[in-house]
Amino acid sequence: MLPKENSPWIPEDWESIYDLYAEHDAWYSGDRLKLQEVYERRVNIPTEKGRFWSRQIVDGQTKLHIPIAGEIAAVSADLLFSESPRIRIPEADSGGMFRTQERLEEIIERGGVIQRIHEGAEACSAMGGVFLKVNWDANQYSFPILSIVQADNAIPEFQWGFLKAVTFWRELTNDGYDENVVYRHIERHEIVNGKAYIFNALYRGTPTDLGKRLDLADHPDTAHLKGFESINTQLDTLPVRYVPNIRPNRRFRNHPIGHNLGISDYSGAEGAMDSLDETWTSWIRDIQLGKGRIIVNQQWLSRDEITGEFKFDGEQEVFTTLNMDPVSSKGVGFTVAQFDIRMEQHRQTALELLDRIITNAGYSPQTFGLRIEGRAESGTALNIRERRTTTTQGKKAVYWKKALEDILEIMLKVDAIHLKSGVEPARPNVEIKDTFQSDIMAVSTVVDMISRAEAASIETKVRMIHPDWTEEQVQAEVDRIKEERGLKIPDDPIQVGVD
Repeated sequence: MLPKENSPWIPEDWESIYDLYAEHDAWYSGDRLKLQEVYERRVNIPTEKGRFWSRQIVDGQTKLHIPIAGEIAAVSADLLFSESPRIRIPEADSGGMFRTQERLEEIIERGGVIQRIHEGAEACSAMGGVFLKVNWDANQYSFPILSIVQADNAIPEFQWGFLKAVTFWRELTNDGYDENVVYRHIERHEIVNGKAYIFNALYRGTPTDLGKRLDLADHPDTAHLKGFESINTQLDTLPVRYVPNIRPNRRFRNHPIGHNLGISDYSGAEGAMDSLDETWTSWIRDIQLGKGRIIVNQQWLSRDEITGEFKFDGEQEVFTTLNMDPVSSKGVGFTVAQFDIRMEQHRQTALELLDRIITNAGYSPQTFGLRIEGRAESGTALNIRERRTTTTQGKKAVYWKKALEDILEIMLKVDAIHLKSGVEPARPNVEIKDTFQSDIMAVSTVVDMISRAEAASIETKVRMIHPDWTEEQVQAEVDRIKEERGLKIPDDPIQVGVD
């Protein structure tokens, strides 16, 4: 059901969630103005106390920002999808559904599915979740399209932890000059009589109110949807999947809606990131203040030719000479000031804060280049140090695997129903590759020990050494090994022993 006219937007029961979305969006963006705006809204009057980003800027002070939040999100996505996942129709490996496999690979390639998944994974880390949505337009594209919808552009509804409906929304361009007028496109997905429907609507309201519903043709950004106010997808499931970053959501554990959502990698580290920016700003300010200064009487300063006021250029290196002895001249002496730069104190504080922020996100500091001390280690030692990172990657991969298998199957169904591909849909198997590949020396040692104990077949050992190989590659390698060892049974057993 589409939202009612003149209803509050965002809905009241989502206000606390969207408030957190705004905070995490500011950190993810790395935009200092956004950070200042978000935290200033949280106090009645910005004060010198409280969080660094909520304080007033005084005496021309510049606040600096270290974009660690964006780095965490990027690393999270890279750990999951820096290598393309292996996507196969199981039946294609056993001699059937070759056309379906070929069509799926074409859809993935032409639609840029892997690139979009990577983009979605980064946003998922920052915002706690992301939506995968299937689109199609037979007049423009011959393949279904996967699109990413941000968490703060959706109002999902869950039942027993499963997505049962979702309302996507976006603000449209406003050519007028009235900032209080906001146009919104609402796209509603829900199940009606066992079939998934999509409802489109246009509203004209204010920043806090949805306003009145208009005809889709009344705005250029929705005019192409005229006639598609209600779409029967002919699917028995929503063409949408929600991917949580990680559950449970500690922030909204008892919230009637929020407990279904994933938790951001920033959750609980906002204060530490704020302190990191304060430390960085203080460090750079020490450098600025550490420049040598000479305290002099006013008459030693240069005078502005227009205003007549005395001025001092802190970056000036060459000054006009004075025909006088400044030390012996009464009342015009000077004092040299050289402040210390507390580099080591700032460095240690910043490193400790970075450690806390990264660990809170579920990663090992070594993943971000900390605590490595120039050591070159074997794969086994590296895996031990990166264990926290690999555990977090594994948790996230479980959520992505299920969602990707669902959405790719839906894309094949849409391809068959709406784009008339003639290909039989099937459910693919998605294998998300481990970024931390096993050390070949360690694997070889284990395989050798297993061989000596005669505790595994040739096929098992081939799979251990080549976990990324297909069924055909594994079987071909097994056959070659058997042939080399004289273990392969000839096609005609009668010919055994005949010259």
